[in-house]
Amino acid sequence: MGVVGRIQRASRLLERGLSEHFATRGLQTWEFDLLATLLRSGPPYQLTAGDLAATSMITSGPSPTGSTGWRRDPWSAARPIHEPP
Repeated sequence: MGVVGRIQRASRLLERGLSEHFATRGLQTWEFDLLATLLRSGPPYQLTAGDLAATSMITSGPSPTGSTGWRRDPWSAARPIHEPP
């Protein structure tokens, strides 16, 4: 039990530190996770909603800020998805 408790404490400390660091750049943790997923996808750094959901480390539940979070965010831009013929 002691080992599990220390791991949980370390996890909470890491999450708190990351959240504070991301906040200095105007990001929430879930937003960073989505941006990291797009970065891992490689150029042109675009994924369909289905591919993004399948490859991100975020659950499929609603985001803490709701669906409008990305609309206000300068890191993202809505672009039409061009499917191959």
